[in-house]
Amino acid sequence: MSACSKELRDKLGALIAFFHIPLEIRRVMYTTNIIESVNSKFRKVIAGRRYFPQKNPLLKCLYMATMELER
Repeated sequence: MSACSKELRDKLGALIAFFHIPLEIRRVMYTTNIIESVNSKFRKVIAGRRYFPQKNPLLKCLYMATMELER
């Protein structure tokens, strides 16, 4: 048995349990992951610059990060 099939067999129970979760709840989980991803990107962008003297540079920085996420 290959390592890949062994790992799949070991984790199959968790995957099956995930699909037993109602679709509405899974959609919320997916949405939460997307929001967490966007927030993570914003934190990384802001971490490089700890201080923004005005609001506009911050908004521009977040706008550029948002445009990069859309690619």
